[in-house]
Amino acid sequence: MLIARALHVSESWLMGYDVRMEPDTDSLTSTLSSDETQLLSLYRTLDDTNKKAVLDFVRFKNLDNEQK
Repeated sequence: MLIARALHVSESWLMGYDVRMEPDTDSLTSTLSSDETQLLSLYRTLDDTNKKAVLDFVRFKNLDNEQK
């Protein structure tokens, strides 16, 4: 599952079945909480500069939490 997700392909396709290569987007989004879905939706509206700022902030907060 992790390899398929990393490669952005369907698990079945990766195992050699005669199916579409693209993953089922419903199965990807079904694993997201409502907050994660909202964050992703808002993130997609940002320009590249602001997307980078958001990622930098989250990475900083993650490092800060790991050091506690």
